[in-house]
Amino acid sequence: MRAPTKSGTHFIAFLDCLLAEYPAQNVLLIADNGSFHHTKAVELYLQAHADQLEVKWLPSYCPDLNDIERTWRRLKASHASNFLFNSLDALVDNVRKGTAEMNSRCAPLTSSS
Repeated sequence: MRAPTKSGTHFIAFLDCLLAEYPAQNVLLIADNGSFHHTKAVELYLQAHADQLEVKWLPSYCPDLNDIERTWRRLKASHASNFLFNSLDALVDNVRKGTAEMNSRCAPLTSSS
């Protein structure tokens, strides 16, 4: 699922997809404190799905606890910073190449159940 913007509505759509993917399991989601994660609609959704979905919020302003921040830092340093790209497409291609390289070095996640 890819949303054009970040909003509470898009976050709820993501949560719907997540719960649909794991209909018979309880889900623990770790999320940052983006303002769109805390809209009234999101709060109501989380309350309505509390039997299947638990969200643990990362502390505010703690990017070092958010793995994606470290990943973006590494990706930027290796495939985006200090490069001169002739087009936006060339930048996107190089970042995709970097993402593929990073993914090839990672072991796939497997379920313990």
